[in-house]
Amino acid sequence: MEMTLKLNAPGMTSLHKAGLAGLFMTLRAFDETKQKIKGLEWKLAPEQISLDWQDDKPRKAFDELIKKSFRLREGFVELAGLEISQPLGIEHKELLNYALRNSFL
Repeated sequence: MEMTLKLNAPGMTSLHKAGLAGLFMTLRAFDETKQKIKGLEWKLAPEQISLDWQDDKPRKAFDELIKKSFRLREGFVELAGLEISQPLGIEHKELLNYALRNSFL
């Protein structure tokens, strides 16, 4: 099952676009660190992401994607897409968590 997510698709709000950018950054980080997700392949382009779910039931691949993308460590949310070249310092982790708490939570 193939799914294409386009940045400028009809109905894409700013929040959708931010989420798509986060997914792009995460998948790019996985490419750069040679991480794979069993049952999922992807192609990244400047304005879209194509996801190819290999199984009839993509639940396991989706669960693995979520587990690899977001982590909670030492009381901080860590985003795989932000830590491509190096881990965030404590001051950046605090700022990220402050922004998350005050915008979404």
